Amino acid sequence: MRDEFKNPITKAVHQLVEGICYHYGSLKIKEAETDEVLAITIWPHPGDAPLMVGKQGRTIKALEWLASRAGKLSHKPCYLSLEDGFSGNPKEPAGKIDLDLDVLKRLLAQWTQLVFDCPVGMEFRNGNGEIRVYLNPAKASPDDEIVIRALDSLFFQYGKSNGCVVYIKSTQNSD
Repeated sequence: MRDEFKNPITKAVHQLVEGICYHYGSLKIKEAETDEVLAITIWPHPGDAPLMVGKQGRTIKALEWLASRAGKLSHKPCYLSLEDGFSGNPKEPAGKIDLDLDVLKRLLAQWTQLVFDCPVGMEFRNGNGEIRVYLNPAKASPDDEIVIRALDSLFFQYGKSNGCVVYIKSTQNSD
């Protein structure tokens, strides 16, 4: 299913959303792209909609903001929307497995390439049922903290859905 998406932003959205949703076999994502704009629409299973929205809308807002930022950096506005009105054959929840650190590293590398305009160093600290990731962009930008907070909101939900707590912080604010 991943191969059907042409745009790397849509591919990244799909892979991350698939990791958040329990009914990922029922997940539907549509990509509509022209020369001027990219529109991504997500229809989660009704049971997964609260996971996609997150507490006070943090998860979906972070995903919308990061997709928009990635579109801006690729010189093509990107709009993301979450729709209800799921249709299709709901599939049983696919049992979640423990978070795979290699998959997390790959997803995070993919997202940092999309939303930062420079290379980003990553340091992973793993222990006590949580993973802390410290990001260090090669050149400082006023937007760095906003980008990192959005990634933290999004990957926190991803980790929670996969049995682990994931925190993303800046090396400037490491604890």
